[in-house]
Amino acid sequence: MAKYKVLSIDYYDEFQCIGNKCEDHCCKDWSITVDRKSYVKYQKLPASEFKNKLSGHINRNRRAVNDYDYGKINLIEKKCPMLSEDRLCEIYSKIGPENMCYTCRIYPRVFNQVDDILEQSLSVSCVEVSRNLLLRENPIEFNLEIKDAPEVNVIRQVRTNTSKNISHRYFNEIRQFSIGLIQNRKFTIENRLAILGLFIKEVEESDNLDIMIEDIIFNFNNSIKLGQYDGLLEEVISTNIVNAQLEFLTQLNNIILSKKINNQRFLLNFEKISDGLRLKSGEGEHIKEAFVNSLGNSYRKFISKNEYIYENYLVCYMFKTMFPANEKTMMETYLSLIVQFSIMKMNLIGLCGYYEEGMDIDKMLNLIQSYSVITEHDEFLVGKIQQFLKDKEYNSLAHALTIMGK
Repeated sequence: MAKYKVLSIDYYDEFQCIGNKCEDHCCKDWSITVDRKSYVKYQKLPASEFKNKLSGHINRNRRAVNDYDYGKINLIEKKCPMLSEDRLCEIYSKIGPENMCYTCRIYPRVFNQVDDILEQSLSVSCVEVSRNLLLRENPIEFNLEIKDAPEVNVIRQVRTNTSKNISHRYFNEIRQFSIGLIQNRKFTIENRLAILGLFIKEVEESDNLDIMIEDIIFNFNNSIKLGQYDGLLEEVISTNIVNAQLEFLTQLNNIILSKKINNQRFLLNFEKISDGLRLKSGEGEHIKEAFVNSLGNSYRKFISKNEYIYENYLVCYMFKTMFPANEKTMMETYLSLIVQFSIMKMNLIGLCGYYEEGMDIDKMLNLIQSYSVITEHDEFLVGKIQQFLKDKEYNSLAHALTIMGK
């Protein structure tokens, strides 16, 4: 097996699926693709009741773009038909873990590549991953090693030496600064994201990055040390912040209701969020009162002690999605990050309003994990919110920071 330079998020090598001990399971709600190698293997299994069941629920994907998308498992009532009553995979138990299809064998692992370095990340839509990465109080770290590289499907790829795209060409420098900033606990998480926005804006607007990228990073680091960004949010956020956030919240509520989300963990959370913010009342003043009370009391008290969970989520998300490398502009990619965070924050404010003194980190973890399930595999929610902001001409840096709030 070939040797590779491998950059992994820490905990990657420690991760193990806990099977039916998990309070959630990943065999539902989203499409399960079957790779060509597994598809052929399943067709050649000896005749049996198990083979008939397996073959009867797998179809060829005639629109496949590669061998990893060769077939798909047809879900029954939104669940994989190969999931047994005791919530274990029948393929795993009948013919062994090595014969599971690539999608099921690999999840929640995600593989990207930067030049000759394979990157290994983990999705927090998995409960076990979210528990072990998000709830740790020490900052997340990364390990660079020489390893035997398994055959994997690389999702995103960046070539820094040949690309003319700024976010690709200077990917390593920009991401290293960005993640380092998000882990700078001198600032609130919102202030970190605001500084990141200024940095992305300056990088994108610079004429000659071949000369300037190191200078830009040096100047930002120096300004941070000198305290020049300590009051940044007060300078850039408009005074009409609550009304703008309530408009965002109302639109978010409408979009979630229109989506007909199936994930029960998120729906249970959303019921409590809706109660905490009195969204069902439809009365603007009642919603505003509940929002302001939750934000100023239970939310701020809770998050002041647990802001590291936000930090860990953002670091995991940025590493997994290769922030800011994207087919979009860097600013558009950054605004997507702000929208992702703002939706989560709005939901958490509502949850804190519902539980008040009973709010704890396990409830926050449940929310983030279930939220990740409905967004990481479906861009509907974030995409609709971004379109709403664009239609309202709220897609500037200043407007995005207003929606995010302090």
